[in-house]
Amino acid sequence: MGIDLDQSNNLEFEFQNLPDRRRDVIGHLSPFKGGPAKPLPLTITHVSADRKGHVFVFYKNAQEIGYEKLALHPESPVERSWSLCIPPEEMVPGQFEYSYEENLGVGGSYEGTLENPPPHHVFVTNNDSPPVITHQPPEGPMRGGAVTLAAAVKSPGKLSSVRVYYKLMPAYNDWVSMEMSPSGQGQFSATLPLTPEGILYYFAAVDEDGNAANYPSFLVRTPYFTIEGWDARGGGAAASAN
Repeated sequence: MGIDLDQSNNLEFEFQNLPDRRRDVIGHLSPFKGGPAKPLPLTITHVSADRKGHVFVFYKNAQEIGYEKLALHPESPVERSWSLCIPPEEMVPGQFEYSYEENLGVGGSYEGTLENPPPHHVFVTNNDSPPVITHQPPEGPMRGGAVTLAAAVKSPGKLSSVRVYYKLMPAYNDWVSMEMSPSGQGQFSATLPLTPEGILYYFAAVDEDGNAANYPSFLVRTPYFTIEGWDARGGGAAASAN
């Protein structure tokens, strides 16, 4: 405990000795989702050189063109936290967008995030169901320079992206992402390069409500499929998809 307190005091001392222009800081962890017609609480940490500043939030919902403005209110002088609640009538389905700005008082300047995009975004939706992906790996040994993979995706929300990620073996190669093409009735396909060393691959789907899923899920099994390599010189056996 004493060590933690010393570290906190040292950080405070270092902060107080920063040049004034660097001593006004807004810290914030954005919520990921909000519910339609439900208030959205927002909290920030506001560290000011002279503690005379004030903080505002500028926001717009999916139906508005311009930004609205609300003032945050001091909550805890010890934690230097400020907060407010976005009114429930402002929370309409779609994406809610907002930025913070500090007013340093009469004769002071403004510091904020409006001039430093991107702003924060919150999905406003009642849909919390991620897409469901199914896939049947190719049967038997695979040979050749390419393989076409298919996956079925079901989603309550409108899909925004279905991708396959693959890695050419050996394992030190990077993962590569490829957008899959819709082929009707919730089916998607993509053609991947295939080498004698084999490949690893998995699928990912995201909907417009911010729900996402990977397949296979690391909570259930090894989070990728394998197409094993073969002896390109001939005579070598086995390639298979797991």
